[in-house]
Amino acid sequence: MRAVIKLLKNTLGECARCRSFIETPLLSNDVLSQSGDTSDSVTEENKLSKRITELEIELAQTKLALVESECRNQDLGHRLGVKFSELQASKNTLPPWLQKTLTSIKEVTTNKTNDQQRMIVGRRDSAPNTQSFDL
Repeated sequence: MRAVIKLLKNTLGECARCRSFIETPLLSNDVLSQSGDTSDSVTEENKLSKRITELEIELAQTKLALVESECRNQDLGHRLGVKFSELQASKNTLPPWLQKTLTSIKEVTTNKTNDQQRMIVGRRDSAPNTQSFDL
């Protein structure tokens, strides 16, 4: 890893614009390592490790909450589908007593219509013929 960093620094050092970035320390670790104080760098490293651990725990909790909410959402979607199916089924089926009543009404209406049509046809047959005949 250090060899890669050294190679990168050498490559960037050849560029006049990039050289300024390499020469100025960006992290406090660079400053501490230059001054020779390693105990502060270890302490800062420990703090960063703890912070990483805290962030990983927070990420895991967030992912868990996401999975729980997706599961809850799926469950509610399933319940909604079941209730919608039940509602459609209840709209399509009538109680037996109501079904019988409606069937009786339909039969009576059909019979009356047929009787009325027979009466009209019968009247036409019994009506006097108004056609004139040439003798």
